[in-house]
Amino acid sequence: MVDADHAASGGSAEDTSATSVSQVVDQPLDVGVPLARPVGSVAPGAAPIPHDEMRLPSLRPGSAWFDIGCVIFLLVAYEFVTANALGLLVARIAGGTWFVEESIEPQWQKLMLVPMLAVRAVGTFVIIAWVLKRRGQSFRSVGVTARRWLSSIPLGIAASAAAGGLIVLTMLSLFYLWPDLAKNMNDNKELIMSTVPHLTLVQFALLAIVIGVYEEFLFRGFLMTRLRRATGSWTLAVVLSTVVFTALHAFGQTTVALVPVTILSLVFSFLTIWRRSIIPAIVAHAMYDASVFSYLSSVAGETWH
Repeated sequence: MVDADHAASGGSAEDTSATSVSQVVDQPLDVGVPLARPVGSVAPGAAPIPHDEMRLPSLRPGSAWFDIGCVIFLLVAYEFVTANALGLLVARIAGGTWFVEESIEPQWQKLMLVPMLAVRAVGTFVIIAWVLKRRGQSFRSVGVTARRWLSSIPLGIAASAAAGGLIVLTMLSLFYLWPDLAKNMNDNKELIMSTVPHLTLVQFALLAIVIGVYEEFLFRGFLMTRLRRATGSWTLAVVLSTVVFTALHAFGQTTVALVPVTILSLVFSFLTIWRRSIIPAIVAHAMYDASVFSYLSSVAGETWH
């Protein structure tokens, strides 16, 4: 029925219906519709997600490949120049005329080891820093960060122990299946003892730190992250960087010794990706090398050449 007052004022039924619909539409709906948060936002009360610079979001895959090739070329050229320059200096002091490795006495070759490592490390840092500056990237893009640094030390020590245990189990299994491999591993120990200077434990610790910082900065910090950007896969990045890392160690070690090198590379890679930092891997690498050097120093005795 039509309202009497409205009918008395001359209004029709159609007018009444239209007025009712208009009132309903104009009134806010009492319905609880949740509002979607913007993509990438953080839930109320949650800690903000830190920006992951190691993913290199602003770097194109082609540019990542270019940076890798550029650094490899510069490192090879730098290694050639510095090795020959230092070799010439040592050869002159030793009475030679030019750097020929076979013509230099073992004590002079040992004397070159630590300076060459130091020169190589400094050159690597300078070259990579130049590439980072050229791209407008910070050192956080290669995993150099102070975030959670305090926990990196015990984590690195634990990772070093875990890697050592895994290596022991793996090598014992290989020796059980192929007993002749034990001799190959012993030859590797003799090879290291013949090339590494007979340093004190403190000197070995410093040497291990230099190697850990330099190799993790290069292989896990720079190479692995750029390979991830170039290939789009952390798995491929780990595999390719491990292949390069192991292949370079093949120049100074026997074939069987490359098994522990591969295991170490995989452990350090996982640690770096997990923590988004190379600091735990540096600690683990330095701890492992220091323990190996200390072991060789303790068992060498008169057999140290």
